[in-house]
Amino acid sequence: LLEGGLLIVQAGGAKGALLALDAASGKENWRWKGDSSAYSSPVIGTFGGTKQVVFLTADQVVGVDLSNGTLAWKTPLRTSMMQSNMMTPVIADGTVIYSGENKGVTAARPKRDQNGAWSLEQVWLNAEVSFTMSSPVRTDRLLFGMTPRNKGQLVCLDPTSGKTLWKGPPRQGENAALLLLDTFLLTLTNEGQLILMKPSGDSYQEVRRHQVANTETWAHPIPTAQGVIVKDLDSVALWQ
Repeated sequence: LLEGGLLIVQAGGAKGALLALDAASGKENWRWKGDSSAYSSPVIGTFGGTKQVVFLTADQVVGVDLSNGTLAWKTPLRTSMMQSNMMTPVIADGTVIYSGENKGVTAARPKRDQNGAWSLEQVWLNAEVSFTMSSPVRTDRLLFGMTPRNKGQLVCLDPTSGKTLWKGPPRQGENAALLLLDTFLLTLTNEGQLILMKPSGDSYQEVRRHQVANTETWAHPIPTAQGVIVKDLDSVALWQ
């Protein structure tokens, strides 16, 4: 994550840390070592006029001050497997949306009291679905993701209320990478299925589907002006 001249990365494993490096020189600006690292990527959110780095660690959801790495708030998020928190959190209208294995999807609002102390207030919890390996994507009024329930199922939530607006067909795979491209939602499942969808909140609207690999596809697809780059276990291919 590049923000304000800082390169922010969650590095290491059980003894890891969140690092903020000067993007020009590589010099360390600050580090936060309050928990073991996980697979989640950090994002930036502004709460109460303060920019924060928000990320998932091995056992928590954490917000630290972007300027100096000071802890603002944290809340537990423990799963059955150590360091298995993988979802990249979503910032939506002053809330942090996060999930973990069999934990449902939660939206919470960071708040600061008159003494300057931060806390996290739950806004909603959707226990119907969870996002484990797959990170959801958000439009202005919709949240799309893949839940591992029902052998893998694409879903759409209302990010304001948490309500499930629709669930797609089951048995789509263990994981999916989702990208918003102009007026379409592009999804690549780990089974090599590239799905083009309309990002509608009314229903699951699949436009086209292609089998683009014969082995598993765990990497994110890369859209380019020439087409979409897909990596499977054995090769890299450009699809047009």
